[in-house]
Amino acid sequence: MDTVPVAWTNATLEAIRRLGRAGKEQARLGPPHVARSFAVLHTCVYDAWAAYDQVAVGTSVQITCQPGSGESVKQRAISQAAYRALTDQFPTEAESFKTTLKVLGFTVSSSRDASTPEGVGNLAADAVIKHFRDDGANQAGDLTSGGAIYADYTGYAAANPPIDIEKTTRFGQISNPDHWQPLIFRDGAGTERTQSFLCPHWHKVRPFALASASQFRPPPPQELTSQGFIDQAKHLISIQEHLSLEQKVVSDYWSDGPKSVLPPGHWEEFGCFVSERDNHTLDQDVKMFFALSNALHDAAIATWDAKRHYDYVRPVTAIRSSFRGVTLKGWNGSQITDLPGQTWRPFQTPTSPTPPFAEYTSGHSAFSTASAEVLKRFTGSDVFNHSHTQVGPIRVEPNIDASGVRLAWDTFSEAAAQAGRSRLYGGIHFYEGNLSGITLGQKVGAQVWERARSYWEGRAPAPAHDAGSAESNPIPASTSSEKGKPMVCSSCSADPRDTIVGKLQAAGNFTSLLADMARTALWAKLQSDRAYTLFAPTDYAYAYAKEGYHLAAGGLQEVSPLPREGEALLQLLYSHLVPKKVPPSEVHKGREDIALDGMVLSFDLEGDITSLLSREPAAVRRLTDMFMVNLGPAHKPDGSAAHSAAEYDANVTAVIEASDGIIYVIDAVLLHPHSANS
Repeated sequence: MDTVPVAWTNATLEAIRRLGRAGKEQARLGPPHVARSFAVLHTCVYDAWAAYDQVAVGTSVQITCQPGSGESVKQRAISQAAYRALTDQFPTEAESFKTTLKVLGFTVSSSRDASTPEGVGNLAADAVIKHFRDDGANQAGDLTSGGAIYADYTGYAAANPPIDIEKTTRFGQISNPDHWQPLIFRDGAGTERTQSFLCPHWHKVRPFALASASQFRPPPPQELTSQGFIDQAKHLISIQEHLSLEQKVVSDYWSDGPKSVLPPGHWEEFGCFVSERDNHTLDQDVKMFFALSNALHDAAIATWDAKRHYDYVRPVTAIRSSFRGVTLKGWNGSQITDLPGQTWRPFQTPTSPTPPFAEYTSGHSAFSTASAEVLKRFTGSDVFNHSHTQVGPIRVEPNIDASGVRLAWDTFSEAAAQAGRSRLYGGIHFYEGNLSGITLGQKVGAQVWERARSYWEGRAPAPAHDAGSAESNPIPASTSSEKGKPMVCSSCSADPRDTIVGKLQAAGNFTSLLADMARTALWAKLQSDRAYTLFAPTDYAYAYAKEGYHLAAGGLQEVSPLPREGEALLQLLYSHLVPKKVPPSEVHKGREDIALDGMVLSFDLEGDITSLLSREPAAVRRLTDMFMVNLGPAHKPDGSAAHSAAEYDANVTAVIEASDGIIYVIDAVLLHPHSANS
């Protein structure tokens, strides 16, 4: 039998599918609602479990009972809490949850006696459900006069009138070309539907770990009058024109649209896979799903804050507006062909042409990267080793057999990167919305992880509300674990945590770079007494490049896949290393060239860089004064180029000082011409 959290997660996923297929409660089956429901479920489960743990602190209630109880007692408490949580979230499915409870060997109880596991479960559920009931989601409908559950109470109104996806968009139908526009479409029964913005009030929902919904709000997207606005549309048009069969399968697999478990459910399913793969104990599952579900919950809040704040245009509106009268290659609903710009449509099914909310930022990217961050930290590794093999056609092209196309993810980072990229293939997100969503998700995932861990390690303050006795459980000081300590040489004189390698390991999002370093001489090289400057690609930069893509000015470019071994890999890594420390203070205004293994690394400090991928988050801009790293050709003594220039750009997104040098975090892998040709 599954451990209890996995059993209840599967029951929740099935309930969501059933409700979606039946067309019930559609207003509550958006990604934010689903993420919140999982957070309610697993927080109830966690608080019930915490009552039996000698160290853990509850989130909403501290229940005093006998710690160290056996597995069966904890299962009874957890199952009662889970049943209560899910009947609160999905009341029309109460009978199916009662059946799940019976299958697990338990019965419904109304006890609030903390000496019984059922009483513990109910006390935990009471407190957590109450906490969520007044969180701003409007679950009860009491924040609006009409009483509709989860209804908007902030007065949002679309800046554009609806347009019919099946008809030519006429001049004047798009009054605000840089803002979201609702679409008119036909559902599966042929009934005409008009979109309304889903969850425009979600920035008002109370988060789990974030200081506020806007804590990690990204800088503004491309402005209507900028070249970048046109460039991002051109980039997407080009992607849609050249879609491969594999890219179409990627788009279809990750679509997670209406009547599915949506992106939060997708990553909950991945959590079930990890549980089964690693033979989790009950305690491990409680902790992992507690952190994972709250990362999804906070990712929804932060993402919808940006969506509501910027109210940014979807590609279908931007392209129909900007390319009116221009003949494009695009999807006409059945094939890629020549069509007028004012009829362009994304590579989506006609019943779900574009999600009913603003573009910036990408929810898929934020949900996926936040989840990947949590799963990496919980398992102590980025290793995923999961895959999907397509059976039959995809939904957008039901007449073309795509059987046998296999999507494989060696790491969580690769899966998250592909999830974000899938929205470009589907034509419903711009690249910058994807990239900002990735950054947002990474930050949310890291912060939620630390908050969740503080609860089960007993470092969080105990909740004010105790249950079961007048005294709360004593909370002993948490002990440090050997897990996660930096792997560095013992002969180094500096504190290992302060070295370049130690800093990379502590950051948690350089596992691919560290793995390559460990396979080559670069690891040993960094153990010397010399100071270095390292340009460090993140795991997400690696995930793109590993699949044969590179982040370049103007968008994704196809290049030779990364070398994985031997001299070519060593050459690739050395292309990121400068044999001296080059701090930001030494880079002067204008331009500074640094020799880098047969190339010249040029820092351009520019106040206004308009290319699509050159924009930095505001905080980074303040820190680094906006560096661009451009790979140009090295020169022979006679002034001629030693080799052709590599036309790639990478953004420096952070600067990390280390005792043995400095790290510039970059969002792309720098492909040295020699390694690229190997």
